[in-house]
Amino acid sequence: MNVEDPRFPPLITGHSIAAPHRVFDTACASAASGALGAADLVWARNTNRIDLALILEPDVPRARAMEIVPLFEVAVIEAVGALMPPQTAVQLRWPDELLVNGGVAGRFRFAMADCAQGDVPDWLVAGVDIVLGEQHPGGEAGIAKERTSLLAEGAGEKNRSDFLEVISAFVLSWIDTWGESGLHNVHDAWIGRVEGHGSDGALFGAIGRANVLGLDDELRLLVRGGDGRMHALPLAELVAWLDAKTAGAVGA
Repeated sequence: MNVEDPRFPPLITGHSIAAPHRVFDTACASAASGALGAADLVWARNTNRIDLALILEPDVPRARAMEIVPLFEVAVIEAVGALMPPQTAVQLRWPDELLVNGGVAGRFRFAMADCAQGDVPDWLVAGVDIVLGEQHPGGEAGIAKERTSLLAEGAGEKNRSDFLEVISAFVLSWIDTWGESGLHNVHDAWIGRVEGHGSDGALFGAIGRANVLGLDDELRLLVRGGDGRMHALPLAELVAWLDAKTAGAVGA
């Protein structure tokens, strides 16, 4: 399939790569070495996937830079939803899976330059890999099976570049919102997209079925188990903390 390259918003510079190079690892290694920097976006030429990793250089301490995790997730979720048919359910399954109509369609990844809690990290990479066109086995599309793709859920004529363009625009918009009003608006939009919020709950590993309540001041996801006990799941567990040497090895 011949697909035109994406046209990114003016603030973002795209860098395409082809197999066998890996998008997220390449972005981490390039950020750590200084080869790429703020607003550089690495993306895969694979037409069956939406695979991207955005490099950011936060000017805030590590604790606040962590807020990029829910910001990026809600931006991607809303962008995907904007290109899918009405009533398509796009959610986050804790800790890192993108759900479309109940089926797993993608995965989020995050990495940050290793630094002390109060320091400003040199870089942060936010990435997502979403299945666009591959068909997974398992029966009917959506909630009847564990894995799915965007095309199986009704993406129609939308292609890789359509999703890359819209995702990048939504991320920039949410970064502007975050810069103006902080975490509040991000939190409210994000928490409503987490599986298990405002419903009968969702499965959370050893905790079992639990209801999602929100984020606390330390960026921990609060869930209440069936026994009524509260549990706090740190967002920091989703982030790989990498020094330059480690990041270079990851991208090798």
